[in-house]
Amino acid sequence: MKTIKGNYSKTDFVDDAFDILDKRLSDSEISSLSELNQLLIRDICDYLGIEYNFLNSRDLEPSGGRVGKLIDICNKVGADTYLSGPAAKNYIQNEFDDSGINLEWMDYGPYKEYSQFGDAFEHGVSILDTIAHCGKRTIEYCSKRVIKE
Repeated sequence: MKTIKGNYSKTDFVDDAFDILDKRLSDSEISSLSELNQLLIRDICDYLGIEYNFLNSRDLEPSGGRVGKLIDICNKVGADTYLSGPAAKNYIQNEFDDSGINLEWMDYGPYKEYSQFGDAFEHGVSILDTIAHCGKRTIEYCSKRVIKE
């Protein structure tokens, strides 16, 4: 936390970013990395005013193999589209073709640039970098780019 606060100490919204992290990292009730990630995502959504409805996939008791579980989850929640990160292209083949569920791929960047420290803009940073620099305007820099195949 000292390193993060030190690295971002000259940003306009360092306290906002720090408060989001500190609230959860100092919580001794959190018992797993998964729980920490879920809480941080919710806190960031709350901070940015993003409405959400999170479910734990394990509560849905999905069946099938790796991709079959994804399709089963989509069916159980009534989804007609599944948005996947590009790394899943390594294991998702044509399983969605006959599922009735549209498969789309997320494209992470490049994002709209904002003022960072240094000469060149670094795209590969955490959303906490954007929050530290832009505050609640962070949402303006995080547009969803989808590649339809």
